Amino acid sequence: MEVQIVSEAWVRPSTPTPPHLQSFRISLLDQLNPNSQHVPAVFYYDHEEARHPSVAQKLQLLKTSLSETLPRFYPLAGRIKTDLVIDCNDEGVRYLEARVNCDLKQFMDGSYDLSQIMRFHPLKYSFVREGTHLANFQVTEFRCGGLAISVCISHMVVDGLGLSVFVKAWAAAARGSEAADDVIQPNFNSVSVFPADDMWLWEMVYPTLEGQVRKGNNVTRKFTFDSASVAELRKLVTGAGWSRRATRVEAVSALLWKWFMIASRERKKQSDSHVKRSNYLSALTHSVNLRARVDPSFTPEITQHTMGNLVWFATAVSTLATDVEGPDMSSLCAKMRQAISEVDGKFIEELRGEDQSRVKAVVRESLRSIRDVISEPESDPMMIASWCKFGLYEADFGWGKPRWIGYCTLELPACISLCSEPKPLHPFQPASPSQ
Repeated sequence: MEVQIVSEAWVRPSTPTPPHLQSFRISLLDQLNPNSQHVPAVFYYDHEEARHPSVAQKLQLLKTSLSETLPRFYPLAGRIKTDLVIDCNDEGVRYLEARVNCDLKQFMDGSYDLSQIMRFHPLKYSFVREGTHLANFQVTEFRCGGLAISVCISHMVVDGLGLSVFVKAWAAAARGSEAADDVIQPNFNSVSVFPADDMWLWEMVYPTLEGQVRKGNNVTRKFTFDSASVAELRKLVTGAGWSRRATRVEAVSALLWKWFMIASRERKKQSDSHVKRSNYLSALTHSVNLRARVDPSFTPEITQHTMGNLVWFATAVSTLATDVEGPDMSSLCAKMRQAISEVDGKFIEELRGEDQSRVKAVVRESLRSIRDVISEPESDPMMIASWCKFGLYEADFGWGKPRWIGYCTLELPACISLCSEPKPLHPFQPASPSQ
């Protein structure tokens, strides 16, 4: 499969950014990720000649509607000025058009493995900063007329939900929709809630993230769980006497954590016969969306359309059980549920406190679990982020919803994204075994 770049341009906002918005400061929580990291996704769309606009019309519409969307998301078209400041100068976003020498069906039927998703990516790697611009797009045309629309935005200004907010706003602009629910008005108010005068949070977080990156040959796999399997798994994971059964995310996370621990333990035993089972530690870190956990009566600035990084890390720690079947999934789920429950309204209020020494103490304690685990030689950390309720499959640019969305690799070991796919599932399966 060969992807050929046809054109490269800079798409600028259709209207200029007002002078009072031309200098944008990132928030404290935006320091959780390096400014070289991006949030990437590729949306794959079928083409029906009889019902859809021509490919040429689609390409022009995408570029025009992107320009019309950018004024509402003005930091995306700016440039990184310092670690804390974005110059919203309307220089634009990087926009590539490309062609690939295969049909969409051929790609979706499994002729290529998951690593090929990166061929549709405007950046070679997700952890790279090419220049000081913040957003990159690539629209790739298949031989059949199908399109792959790749969106890659700096983690400095968006998290997963923020990416979804932007893509849905862009899609609505392309459709020309003026419905109240479609005309998304984002806000960039998080800095007023979590202000930052320096990079102290990044300086505290960086050693933790660096320690989580373990050397080795990493591969990307896709695992699919149908609704019946998830329902059965929820029954298995829910502990006796629980007032609320395990959610889909909790159940699948517990299953993945259990088998990650078992597989990791076996790998260590093969490489080092002196590894002791009792020394083994595992930490599961779940990203938690803070937008859903703020009290709107106290924090009206934060809504579901607030851009930036409104996440925190919930870390649960476990040792490998002594029985041959490994750790109990109900126990793992309970640990995970407890860790997530601690990222509550009280914790958020402590994060936004005026006493910076107290805020630093709260952050230091919150990160302690993961730091303690990664400092142990017999430990293995893993990360899970759930994109299940972000509504990315609602992104209809005027020719239907995406057939599939590929989440590009972040070049991190043991990093998992959970995503809900609509029914019926597309036939895509990776060439490498993953079921």
